[in-house]
Amino acid sequence: MSKLAGGLKAEEHAKRTIPMQRWGVKQDIALACVYLNSQAANWITGDTLVVDGGSVLYRPPVADREVIRQFSRAAEKSSKQVGLPSSNQAKSNL
Repeated sequence: MSKLAGGLKAEEHAKRTIPMQRWGVKQDIALACVYLNSQAANWITGDTLVVDGGSVLYRPPVADREVIRQFSRAAEKSSKQVGLPSSNQAKSNL
């Protein structure tokens, strides 16, 4: 697993990429099978049950919020130096 995790330990990789913060175990699949064979699932037909700890829905943030904030401030400062209108000035011109 460490090759897939880019040098991270497997547990650390799971905590960063899986919302349940752990690798799946056989019991997770077994419990899904028990559910599908129970009366609770008697109305489920032709569907895919994804048992992955939420990985299919999780997308890590592209950049840290602080990095984005710093970039935004630097861009604003740069635009003021060039003389581009601020957002307030642009709105008043409409």
